[in-house]
Amino acid sequence: MEGLGCGPDGLTNVRRERKLGQNMSRDLVISIEETLLAEATSKAASEHRTIDELMHQWLAEYVHRKNRIEQHRELMERLSYVHAPERRLTRDELNER
Repeated sequence: MEGLGCGPDGLTNVRRERKLGQNMSRDLVISIEETLLAEATSKAASEHRTIDELMHQWLAEYVHRKNRIEQHRELMERLSYVHAPERRLTRDELNER
């Protein structure tokens, strides 16, 4: 693995550089326990993915999480006029037209 090395603390340092279109991505150095990295790499490979793809996806979701939560809150406010029944409806009641 490119940029793989073991640090003095016994953790694996992973360094990645990737070109995305016209934008050059930044290097990211993280320390991960070797066993965790090996398990993650194995699982990612079984899903035909790479650790780089998974980290990119996780970071994008992390950054946009607040946005999704805010969108959900706004939707709930817009739908606040909808009131659910106090009890669970039967199949026949649901199918009534």
